[in-house]
Parts: sequence; structure tokens; C-alpha cells
Amino acid sequence: MAAAQTLGELPPGDPARIAATAQSFTLGLVVQALLDPAGFPPERQQELLDDYLAGLTARL
Repeated sequence: MAAAQTLGELPPGDPARIAATAQSFTLGLVVQALLDPAGFPPERQQELLDDYLAGLTARL
């Protein structure tokens, strides 16, 4: 995260916090997919992850 911040790919802030938030999002998505595979097929998971990452970079 810190390297991506240095390159201007992520917004400033605590890199450990950004990493923990990204991990929490990802783990939550995994749980959703396990509990509701029909509601969270791979394509939807990818879309949600793309949206999450776009939200990080939109703050630049």
C-alpha cells in the first residue's frame, strides 16, 4: 500500500488501515459468496471488487 501511495496509485493515509479495509471487504465478499453463491457469482464478485478499488482511486 505504501508503495502504491508513493506512486500516486492510492490516496494518502495510513497504509495499514487501507490494507485492513481492503482485506475486510474481500473477506466479506467471500462470506457472501459462500452463503449465497447464486447471488454472488464470480462475475458479480469481480464487479464489486472493481467498484471498491475504483472508489479508492477516485479519492486521488
